[in-house]
Amino acid sequence: MARNPRTGGGRREDVADIAAADEVMARIESGREATFPLDVLKKLRSQNRVAVLRDHWGMTQKQLAALAGTDPMTISQIETGRARGGLDVMRNIAAALKVNLDVLIPPRRSTAARTEPGKRKPDTRGPAGRRTRG
Repeated sequence: MARNPRTGGGRREDVADIAAADEVMARIESGREATFPLDVLKKLRSQNRVAVLRDHWGMTQKQLAALAGTDPMTISQIETGRARGGLDVMRNIAAALKVNLDVLIPPRRSTAARTEPGKRKPDTRGPAGRRTRG
């Protein structure tokens, strides 16, 4: 079999790739991992992720709360942004929604990403490097 000139790969890499794909398919077929339609993925980028996934699975806040071992008010507060949810609660919600925790908790943006390009945030440090009220 010819080797791939870009990766230097060959048959061993193909076998490993096929095994990895088979493992993913087995997780999907067993229900341990979920796939989502494009419209759901688009909503995840702009809307509350817990609310989007709960709606996708056709659950009420009360049903999700029962599965996650919390109360519906906590789910409501997380979905509206009034509360963030502790780590244990978010883990339980993620499990109930059949996703990894990192799907529910997006990466933090750096301060630089929130500042206009070419502009620096004003220095609010006072004497001895302490922050001042601004």
